[in-house]
Amino acid sequence: MSTKQIAGRLHVSSYTVQDHLKSIFAKSGTGSRGDLVARLFLDHHAVSLTSGVAAHM
Repeated sequence: MSTKQIAGRLHVSSYTVQDHLKSIFAKSGTGSRGDLVARLFLDHHAVSLTSGVAAHM
């Protein structure tokens, strides 16, 4: 969702959403939504995907 859409759903300003996103990016060591998604995927799913491949070799 866009920042404007998130703000509308939560009934807060776009600036508030941006501030929260900046905080999340700083805590996760990422700099964008795409980086955050990639980090979450790699941290939580890549290990299970690669261990499944190794088990079949």
